[in-house]
Amino acid sequence: MTVFATMGFRTALAILFPDRSTRRASRFLDKSQRAIQRWLEDEAAPPNIMSAMQGQAQRIEDTGFVAELDGLVARARENGIHDEVIAAHIANHYSALLGREIE
Repeated sequence: MTVFATMGFRTALAILFPDRSTRRASRFLDKSQRAIQRWLEDEAAPPNIMSAMQGQAQRIEDTGFVAELDGLVARARENGIHDEVIAAHIANHYSALLGREIE
């Protein structure tokens, strides 16, 4: 059992969606925003939902994704790349991944 197997819904949401976007979570889980909000209030969600979120949290940790992304942004800033330029490239990747602009 991993540390993620015991976390609650609110914690899982914060790990996967640091902006705590219920809209993003609803698209990821294919559930209504109202369901996401209800689970946030109750701090509980159905087992299949928790399993999906815990699995993603584990993958984030296993791959070092957030740490690597943070490192890339930090290196860019240290080398004088302006925050707006960094954000523009991140936005471009968002659009390429999801086919829509950042909300």
